[in-house]
Amino acid sequence: MTSNNGKLRALFLAALMVLSITVGSIAFAGGAAAAVQGDNGGAEVVTVTDGTASQNVTFNVTNGTDIVADGGNVVNISFTETNGISFDGATASATLTNASGNEVSAINAEVVNDYGADDVNAVNITITENSLNASNYEDGDELQVDVTLTGLGVSDAEHGDATYTLTNDAYDVSDLELDFTVADDSAQGTQYLGQYLSAATNNLVAADTELRSVDDGEVGNLEQVLTVFSDQTSVDTSDLAAGQYVITDNASGTEIGSDDVRFELVQQDLDAEWDEESIENEGDDTETFVELSSSLRNDYNVIVSADNLDHEDLTDIFTEDTSSPYASEDDDEIVIEDADGEISADFDGISTGSYSFNFEVVDSTASASASIDVEEEATGELGLDETSVTQQQGDVAYIPVTFQDTETGQLVIGDVSDNNYQANISIDSGGEDLVTVAFNTMEAGNDTIGDAVWIADDDTDAEITDESEIVAGDDDKFADVLDTGDYQLSVKSGESGTNGANTIDQSDNVGTLWIEERSTDSMNVWTASSSNAGDIETIDDVTTAVEDGQLTQTETVAMDDEVVLEISASGLNGFMLDSSFEDGVVTDEFYTALQGAENETFNITFEQAAPGANRDAETLNLADLDKEDLTVFYDESGDNYYVLVNQVDLADSDNADHLSTLEDEEEYEVSFDVQDDWLLQYAADYSGPDTYDGDEDSLEDEYETVTASVTFEDITASFDLTDVEGTDYIVVEAAEEQEITGTTNIAPGSEVTIRASGTGDARFVEEKTELVVAEDGSFAGTFDFSEQSDGDEFEASLRGDLLNDDDGDNFAADGLVQEAQPADTTTEEPADTTTEEPADTTTTTEEPADTTTEAPADTTTEAPTETPTETPGFTMGLALVALLGAALLALRRN
Repeated sequence: MTSNNGKLRALFLAALMVLSITVGSIAFAGGAAAAVQGDNGGAEVVTVTDGTASQNVTFNVTNGTDIVADGGNVVNISFTETNGISFDGATASATLTNASGNEVSAINAEVVNDYGADDVNAVNITITENSLNASNYEDGDELQVDVTLTGLGVSDAEHGDATYTLTNDAYDVSDLELDFTVADDSAQGTQYLGQYLSAATNNLVAADTELRSVDDGEVGNLEQVLTVFSDQTSVDTSDLAAGQYVITDNASGTEIGSDDVRFELVQQDLDAEWDEESIENEGDDTETFVELSSSLRNDYNVIVSADNLDHEDLTDIFTEDTSSPYASEDDDEIVIEDADGEISADFDGISTGSYSFNFEVVDSTASASASIDVEEEATGELGLDETSVTQQQGDVAYIPVTFQDTETGQLVIGDVSDNNYQANISIDSGGEDLVTVAFNTMEAGNDTIGDAVWIADDDTDAEITDESEIVAGDDDKFADVLDTGDYQLSVKSGESGTNGANTIDQSDNVGTLWIEERSTDSMNVWTASSSNAGDIETIDDVTTAVEDGQLTQTETVAMDDEVVLEISASGLNGFMLDSSFEDGVVTDEFYTALQGAENETFNITFEQAAPGANRDAETLNLADLDKEDLTVFYDESGDNYYVLVNQVDLADSDNADHLSTLEDEEEYEVSFDVQDDWLLQYAADYSGPDTYDGDEDSLEDEYETVTASVTFEDITASFDLTDVEGTDYIVVEAAEEQEITGTTNIAPGSEVTIRASGTGDARFVEEKTELVVAEDGSFAGTFDFSEQSDGDEFEASLRGDLLNDDDGDNFAADGLVQEAQPADTTTEEPADTTTEEPADTTTTTEEPADTTTEAPADTTTEAPTETPTETPGFTMGLALVALLGAALLALRRN
């Protein structure tokens, strides 16, 4: 089969080509009218194709009795295009033959462009009396005209019955018509109901050629009587049923002959479905598609029509897929080629309403319909996910804007008539339903609106397409940071212009940005081991380290531990400009802010608290460290900054900008100074009673400062010892579950190892690793000494990163193993012994065995006698409880 365009054209051409032409005769008689009349003649069937076709057309003319052989009369017989067959580019030739079959003369036949009043192409055949040989004809003779058309354009032809209309311009005679058929395809194989089919009938008897059904493999019932012209015929299948057919000259019940033409007809199916139930007729949502499908065929063209839509509407809707349709504009339909699959449609400008589209296959009976509603463009709406946003001066406010049924709109912050300030921000959501706009109150009003607004969301296609700000007054910028107060938030969908007035006056929704005073509140010193500090990579890790006791608040920091400064201050993240604070890491931005000039941003300094007589205090500005020496995290919810720096990086005797050295028990005052004149709203270059007057001390009076103290200490550690006959030992029993404990000043959360090694005749080594220093500096390890003997000695050493004394040795102490003490069972259940089975008490006195050195017998023999007689009801257990209670009470009072 051909392509959709080809098929459409072929349909037209086929209609032109299946000619069953009946032409009358033309009489030539001097001045008498020549008449084209009669019923013999015809034209060959033409089949639609993407290429070109040839066609033979034959008709008869009769010489008039009044013709004058030398009169020079001219007869022009013309016929024009039909059914979309194109003569453009075609050529024609013609001959004139008498009744005896002898060629009388070659006559002139040509394709004339723009022929006639209808401005169409035509074939013009010219017959002159002088071209006739008088000896070959007589008055009343009938002559046959044979026309050969070559190069006919049939790709846009319409299938079906076609007609060439013959017109004689030289004589007043009636037009005559030659009918023929334009076929869709050849009658072979499988074809589809509704098609016009052509067939060659070379060896069939023309008068007996018929279309019959095929019954049990034989010629069946008569379906159609066919007309044969030039060994060709055509079949209109639109009224047939699906089944097997044969073109034959044989009778019913006979075998199908070798010259018969056999084919099958099937019913094509067609489904149509719009991708959406409704579509808009304006804006960004006017495009969709309809999907056509057929289970039996994938190569076909369709005629499209819809109530209340004319040809122009349909052409506008299906612009991309519309062929040059054969249907005229008056027919209110179009043809789409190669229609199987998705067909794009654009309803921009189409009137609202519900439309049922009809899709009819051009060359078969298949059809389908599908409806779609055309609606006005949804106006769309912008909203605020939070209608009230609060932030401090200098900080970044995050404004969440929602998009519904639109992707464009404007956010306006403030109203110049109320706030003397207004920011206009145009947004393209990039398909997102929620877009968060960051507004830097530090940069607003500073003639740098491009730095003041950005899209805060990660992994988004949203973008700010335009931004501007309006500052009341003669200048384009303010003298200092935006004032506190309420700033209206206005949002509106669509394009609202750059000045924001339309958004304010016709806003979809409004909210409020509350800008409050900022503050510099406090600074605390925390510490962590270098190892634990290295595991802190996000602000969440900071929280976890505090919860796990690995990061603790302190006033002292051991050498080589991490110093962590917790700074509570609002209004500073605007210095970070467009940072999104991913994972709370702001090291780069914070370090950059530290590099500001004296009256800009902020700084952090360490200053020696007691330098000694006649000596200047050593100082260190953190801005003088390398950026790699710092790690900074920001907790936006609490406006807290955590600055991590190892004390090793604070001192460098070869760098004048660093502390020369850190001594044991050396105290430093740490200062955090907010200095920025824009943020603190003092003018650094203005001399006045309440502002900087040029004196450095006066300038520093404008700063906001918080301080904290930290004392650096050499690493210390010791074990808990017991005096045994004048010598201090770590005392343990020759038993399991024996604790060795001690204290250290290294950061809580640090991991240490205790190793116990036998000395003298004791030969053992036992080690406990990954012991964690508690918040109070204590550590403990549990050992098994059950294999050791009373009097064995050992050495216990504390090991870990940098855990060395002044001589570089591990912290160590001597230990002593003593005989294991028996469990004190009498103190656990004395009441049961005296009241229930006193006889058993005497039994226990008989079995002290190996415990004679501990004198357990004295305890057991006195308990039963003294308990009932001297203090009834007051046993040794109760006495212990009472003593413990008194001790707890005393502690509580203290």
